[in-house]
Amino acid sequence: MGQVSAKKLNEQMRKNKRMIDREIRNLDRDIREIEKENVRLQKKIKKEAESGNQESVRQTAKQIIRVKKQTENINKMKDSLFSVKLQMTG
Repeated sequence: MGQVSAKKLNEQMRKNKRMIDREIRNLDRDIREIEKENVRLQKKIKKEAESGNQESVRQTAKQIIRVKKQTENINKMKDSLFSVKLQMTG
């Protein structure tokens, strides 16, 4: 009886680890997309600054700040998931 439940427990742990790994990869993917967005916004802000459109520059700068905060939050989530994974193995 003990081996049957131990097998189920190990199988469930492997399933959970895979799920955590999948979510970590998804978060990495999201971070890469956000970084691309950040580069696009920086190019846009330079272009708008050259044309002298100050209002658009302010709005784009606010967007860049939001993007940076979003990246920080995703990194925190990723760290939390990694920590849970380590606790499962250790």
